[in-house]
Amino acid sequence: MSANKIFSPKRFCNLIYNDLLIYRKTYIFSILGIWLITYLILLWAMTVDSRFDIVDYLALMYMYYIVVGFSIGNAFPDFNNKIRTANYLLLPASTFEKFLSQFLLKVLIAFALSACIFWIDAHLAKWTASLIGIFGRIGVIADFSYNKVVFPNIIMTLLDKLSVIFAFFSLVTFVFSMRLFFEKFAIIKTVIFGVIMVLAFTGCMVLWSHIFYPETNGWDVALKGYEINDVSNVSWYVYFISFISWIFFLATGYYKLKEKQI
Repeated sequence: MSANKIFSPKRFCNLIYNDLLIYRKTYIFSILGIWLITYLILLWAMTVDSRFDIVDYLALMYMYYIVVGFSIGNAFPDFNNKIRTANYLLLPASTFEKFLSQFLLKVLIAFALSACIFWIDAHLAKWTASLIGIFGRIGVIADFSYNKVVFPNIIMTLLDKLSVIFAFFSLVTFVFSMRLFFEKFAIIKTVIFGVIMVLAFTGCMVLWSHIFYPETNGWDVALKGYEINDVSNVSWYVYFISFISWIFFLATGYYKLKEKQI
């Protein structure tokens, strides 16, 4: 058992291979299904709209990644069943290897693939719509680019762009780690828990506003602005939350898995 506490590349690769072997059909059909449905929705939107702009890409991309987020909520699929959970925990691999393998498959690789799928579908749908336009009227379709969609034509510093990326990554790690706290209906319970966290945080901000600034009205949040090195205090606060929270979520998930392992 002591050897299992040490990271072994061979054992780690065997763990990933075991997961791919068991769930290969699920992964293949999920990828093909997401690719086809996304392509058809984009093509339909491009052909019915008189002008398909960056904002339209953004709206569809939000919905797309919500669906992809459900796959993260289904990490550690063996935990949906008590017997399979016991078998998974008895696999000859360390807690770190089990956690890292799921993080690699369900977060890093899944989002890399999903980003590629949406990029391919956006360009393929535009090309198909252009062919359809030969036989009928098709509106103006904007070129798709992640840089244009995620970072629109507004002034953003490098820290602003990084904070957007890390904020999204933090949200992903939150969904991934919370999966370990719930057995059935994990994604639904995670969403409910996330909403409760946001409401509780907002309530605390309102409470502190009323305590320190008695003139605050209702549910308003009083934030007194000032600058540090030409950057507002609110921006620094957002940077801190974006850059740090993902570490907390991953550590929480890891120790929850370790608790199950024990």
